[in-house]
Amino acid sequence: MRAAADDGDAATEADFNALADRLIQALHDGRLDVPGGELYMPLVEATYRHLDQAVSLGWHAADPKLRQYLGANVLKFSGFKTHQVLREMAAKLTDDQGQVRPFAAFRADALAIHDTYNVRYLRTEYETAVASAQMASKWSEFPAEAVLRYDTAGDERVRADHAAYDGITRPKDDVFWQQHYPPCDWACRCTVVEVDDDTPVTPASGLAGLPPVPAEFQPNVGQTGTVFDLGHHAYGDVAEGMARKIEAQLVGIDSQMTAARKGNYDREIDSTQNTASRAQHAAVKGAGFDIEEVLNLPAFPRDRFTRITQGFKKQQAWGWLDAKSNFEKVTLTYSTRVPVSEMGLTALHEHGHLLDLMHFEPRYVMAETGIEKAEVNRIVQAAKQTRLWQQYQGRLNLDLSDEQATELTNPKEVWARAFAQYIAEESGNETVLAAVKEHTAAQGRDLPEHWTTEDFAGIRREMNRLFAQKKWLRNP
Repeated sequence: MRAAADDGDAATEADFNALADRLIQALHDGRLDVPGGELYMPLVEATYRHLDQAVSLGWHAADPKLRQYLGANVLKFSGFKTHQVLREMAAKLTDDQGQVRPFAAFRADALAIHDTYNVRYLRTEYETAVASAQMASKWSEFPAEAVLRYDTAGDERVRADHAAYDGITRPKDDVFWQQHYPPCDWACRCTVVEVDDDTPVTPASGLAGLPPVPAEFQPNVGQTGTVFDLGHHAYGDVAEGMARKIEAQLVGIDSQMTAARKGNYDREIDSTQNTASRAQHAAVKGAGFDIEEVLNLPAFPRDRFTRITQGFKKQQAWGWLDAKSNFEKVTLTYSTRVPVSEMGLTALHEHGHLLDLMHFEPRYVMAETGIEKAEVNRIVQAAKQTRLWQQYQGRLNLDLSDEQATELTNPKEVWARAFAQYIAEESGNETVLAAVKEHTAAQGRDLPEHWTTEDFAGIRREMNRLFAQKKWLRNP
C-alpha cells in the first residue's frame, strides 16, 4: 500500500497482537463456546478488513458484481480461519487430565498459534488477495474474443510447474483458463496478457501432460470471484453443521462494514488501470490510501457530478483534472510517461485539485487567479511567507510574463502542491517524500516546485489549522 511498508505492517501486527491478548484471556476465562462454534467476532472483522483492503489494493476494474464476490469470499474465509485459530488454541487450554492450565503456560502456546496464523500466514494471504484481485480485474477487462498468453516472472525463482505453463497461448473462452489462471499457488507472481489475434495458439497436444495446479487454486478467480477455495483448504475442513453455524455468524458483517466505510475516500473514485503498469496503478491507489490515513474527508457532493473516475493515457501533462458538466463526470488522468517514483506525488497533486473543485466554495470551479476561495487563500498567504515564494517573485520581477513562475504562483497550483506535500509528510510515504525532495531544488532554469521541510513549516501549520477547523483530521 505504501513505500514505507514496514511501518504499515508493524501497525497492523500490533493491532492483531492486541486482539490476541484479549482473545486468549476470553478463552482462559471460559467466555467462548468454541465446541459450539462460537466465533471471536473482533478477530473475524479485523481479518476481513485486512484482506478486503488487499483486494481493494489489487482491484482496478469497473465490475461491481465481481468485486462483491471477492469481498464475500474473503469474509467467509476470515470466519473459517478464525474458527481454526480458536479450535487450535482451545486444544491447548487443558492438560492431559482435563484441568485448565495456568494462564502463563496457556498464553505462551496460544501466542505461538497466533503468530503462525495471524502474522506469518496472514502476510501470505494478504499477498494472495492482492494478486487475485489484480488478476480478477484483468480477466474482467479482457474482451470476450481475446487471445491470452500465460507469462511467468521469468527469473530463477519461477517454480518448475509454472515454467511449464509459460508462453501457453489460448483464447479467453478456452477451458485451459478454467484451471490455469494465476495466481496458481501461494506467492505466485505469474500473469496473463492479451496478445494479437493472429498470434499462433498453443495446440491441444501442447497441453498434454502439464503439471496440475493445486486444487485450491484451480478456480479461475476472474470467473468465480474465489480468492480462497475453502472446499480445498484446511480451514474449510469442518462438519456441515459447524459450517452452517460459522456462516450464520457472518451474516450482515459485510453490509455493516460497508456502511461504516461509507464516504471512504478511495471507494468514491472509480479506478481503471488502462495502459499503466501495475506499479503505476498501485502508486495511484496508494495515494488514495495515504489521504485516507491522514484525513477523514466527507463524501463528495453529487448534485452536479455523479461520477469521479481516474485512469491513465499517453498525454503530455503528467496529471490532468477534467470536469465535464455535460457528462456529469470528473476525470483524473495520469500520463503513462510518469515514472513510478513520481506517480504518487502526481496523484496527490491532482487529488488536491479535486478537493479544491468539489469541497471549497464556490464549488465546481478551481481557485484560479481572480477566483477567491477562503481555504485556498489561507494556504497561499502562508506560501507567500516562504523563501521559495521569494524565488518565484524574483523571477516575475525580471519578467512578468514568465510562464513557469506565473503557473507556480497560481492559487490552484499552490494549493495542489501544498496538499500533496502535506499528505506525503503526514503519511510518511517515503517514495512520495523522496519525489518531493527531488523538486525542492532548481533543475537548470526550472524553478523548484516544492518547499524544503523547514520552509514548509508555516504552510504545514496553516493546513493543520484548516483541516482541524473542518474536522477532517483523522488524528487531531
